[in-house]
Amino acid sequence: MNQSREGKLIGVTGGVGSGKSAVLHYLKEQYDCEILLADEIGIDLIKKGGACYDAYVELFSKDCLLENGEPDRKKIAAIIFEDETLLKKANAIIHPAVRKYAEDYCAEVFAKNPKKTVIMESAIFVEAGYLDMLDELWLVTADKEIRKNRLIQSRGYTQEKIDSILKNQLDDTQYRQYCSEVLENNTTLEDLYRRIDRLMADLVFGLDIGTRSVVGTVGYMRGGMFYVCAQAVREHESRSMLDGQIHDIGKVAVTIKEVKNALEEKLNIPLHSVCIAAAGRVLKTCNTHGEMDLETDRLITGDQIYELENMALEKAYKEFERRENSSSEKYYLVGHTITKQYLNRNPIGNLENQRGHLIGLDLIATFLPEDVVEGLYKAVELANLTVSNLTLEPIAATTVAIPDKYRMLNIALVDVGAGTSDICITNDGAVVAYGMIPKAGDALTEIIAKHCLVDFQVAESIKKEISVLEEVTYEDIMGLPQTITREEVLKLLAPTLQVMAGEVAELMIRLNGGKEVSAIFVVGGGGCVEGYTEELASCMGIPVNRVALRGEEMMSRFVFLDNSVKRDSMLVTPLGICLNYYDQNNNFIFVTVNGESVKLYNNGNLHVSDALMQMEVPNEEIFPKRGRTIRFTVNGENRLAKGSLGEAAVIKLNGEEANIHSHVRKNDLVEILFSTKGEDVRISVSDLAEYRKHADEPLAVLVNGHVSKADYDIQNGDIISIESFGEKTVTRSGGAEEKSGEVKKEPSVLPGSVYKEQTLQEEIAREKLMMEETKELPDEFHVTVNGEKIIMKGKDSYIFVDIFDYIDFDLKDSRGRKIITRIDGVPVANYMQEISKGAVIDVFWENIGSSID
Repeated sequence: MNQSREGKLIGVTGGVGSGKSAVLHYLKEQYDCEILLADEIGIDLIKKGGACYDAYVELFSKDCLLENGEPDRKKIAAIIFEDETLLKKANAIIHPAVRKYAEDYCAEVFAKNPKKTVIMESAIFVEAGYLDMLDELWLVTADKEIRKNRLIQSRGYTQEKIDSILKNQLDDTQYRQYCSEVLENNTTLEDLYRRIDRLMADLVFGLDIGTRSVVGTVGYMRGGMFYVCAQAVREHESRSMLDGQIHDIGKVAVTIKEVKNALEEKLNIPLHSVCIAAAGRVLKTCNTHGEMDLETDRLITGDQIYELENMALEKAYKEFERRENSSSEKYYLVGHTITKQYLNRNPIGNLENQRGHLIGLDLIATFLPEDVVEGLYKAVELANLTVSNLTLEPIAATTVAIPDKYRMLNIALVDVGAGTSDICITNDGAVVAYGMIPKAGDALTEIIAKHCLVDFQVAESIKKEISVLEEVTYEDIMGLPQTITREEVLKLLAPTLQVMAGEVAELMIRLNGGKEVSAIFVVGGGGCVEGYTEELASCMGIPVNRVALRGEEMMSRFVFLDNSVKRDSMLVTPLGICLNYYDQNNNFIFVTVNGESVKLYNNGNLHVSDALMQMEVPNEEIFPKRGRTIRFTVNGENRLAKGSLGEAAVIKLNGEEANIHSHVRKNDLVEILFSTKGEDVRISVSDLAEYRKHADEPLAVLVNGHVSKADYDIQNGDIISIESFGEKTVTRSGGAEEKSGEVKKEPSVLPGSVYKEQTLQEEIAREKLMMEETKELPDEFHVTVNGEKIIMKGKDSYIFVDIFDYIDFDLKDSRGRKIITRIDGVPVANYMQEISKGAVIDVFWENIGSSID
């Protein structure tokens, strides 16, 4: 596919009666696709005045024209049906012309809208040689008997005509080897349309990487509903995760890969990027307020809200770093939630499309230890996936479990997983707090394991089976058969359930400002243990019927196309991870540079240069390197001889030629062949103008006070003197000029002689004094940056990026801002721009909100 556009040219093919027309109609009506019909294009091209008209008339003669001069298509069809040679000649005329028409049409469409999708229908993509112009080829297929019935009912074709048509078309098995997608159309139109939706939609792959298992979900959003196409679940073979943190990255990666492979097999498509959610032993939050003055009353746009949101996030990040500056542990911003929005400092439900000048918002930013997050990213990477979105597990669960209409109420959600219990509090229409305790279902499993003398896996099975059975039989580590009743297990777990519920209730009350919440929703496998909800209600001091295990009743926004999906409380977080892809602005994106993954703060305007700065690639590896340059003096004058420039770095973005200013997006691939160094300068005395000017005269050449030959290679810092034995009028000691008819020639310096010692020392001293009196030494370059004078050394010329080697400016500290750069008050066009001596340069981070300062 052409990387310069996001739109596609999709071919739709299939035998007669397969349903191609229904597919084209749906794509046109529902997705506003441009439709091209190859047959109709061909008909237009052979009409009078068409591009193929003259060639057709020449091939078939005027006998095949109607009275109005148009080709008699029926007559031509009858002729070529009997003459295969003529058919090939006709195809050689029409097929290239149809292709050119389609290519020109697509070029025009994509020029106007690079994201547009064009659909081209033809039954002969393979035979006509159109395949290589397509981005995708879809095959619409149906059983032959179904196709025959459709043709009889819809077109009134006879059985003989149908058989004749089918005989001249490729069989579906031949089509399939060329097609990227197959649309089976043996059932209802509704089923067909759902298959089209899956192909056209932006499929989201969400992974819930839990302590006990990994759940993968793939689906898409359409019309406010999320369609679940497929789901796969795999349990970890060993305890490779504890308390929500990965302890064995390699083993977790294996489980993720198994889930990925299972989903790819179900969907028959490759999966490359994934949305994930993080949990962990320590969750920290930071509440902050952002405000932005638009100066004049105006209609508030989504872009302005997005900018405000990023500004508030940046502020939260700075506040968090300031608050945690004594901690040696690094933290990672994993998600955020807007709690309130303000217009002219008054609360408002939604800023978008309101009118005003002062906009603001409150948000909660959530942070986890960097090692927790990095472990997740590494496991995903080892499973051959890249992260497209990261959120926090309670944020994901809340998206499903507590819809907006419930958030006016003071409700708590607890997602009881295997390793952590994640908590969320809502009130006054928004999420107001998040929290987490590192205790959940595994704590119960460990008690069973110790009591029953079994390994963890067997204990987990006992815990699950006891929820539906009155008695469970198992084998202990001694190999002895044992039984345990449901009553015994519940009695065994009761003390730990009480502790777990007590810690959750205590944290909920603290997060809720010291008071009880009105109701609690429980999700996750750990919350399914009998007695947990009752204990939680008791610890919170609210009626038992105000604590409920949430499951299928929360899933009215979902359509399950995969009937194997079990719709219970364990599904809440996996579905929420997928939904969060649409709701949450991604704070970071990842691009790959020369095979290395680079994490960039997503400010919406990232370039190749940002990725290179993040990798700390030196400027000299990007821009052409000059060979050695030398400075010297000739007869008292400063001289400079430059080495040649090498080649600039060669940059490719997703396989296409690019440069450091090319925009990058998530998961882009950047390849860079670093710059080369030019040849060192090599100049001899004989190359100097002073020497060449008098090359045919006797000359005296001194280098650093010593006699030198003309082929001497000049070195950096050399002091060179060149004098000629040219004709001179000599003044005698008496003062009178001698004019005896012939001017005598006296050399100012005799050949083979040297200056007297005193004269030589005076010459060298004069040269040194001249250099010292010069404001800028030969190897110094003076500029002013942000009001401070700096001196750059070692090069004869400089470009803008060179200043970062001399100033204290952290290029990684963007956090959503862009760099403002000016030279003598004029914005810098690009970082390769050459700067002159004495330039006044400004470079600083854009201030996108006064409340950050």
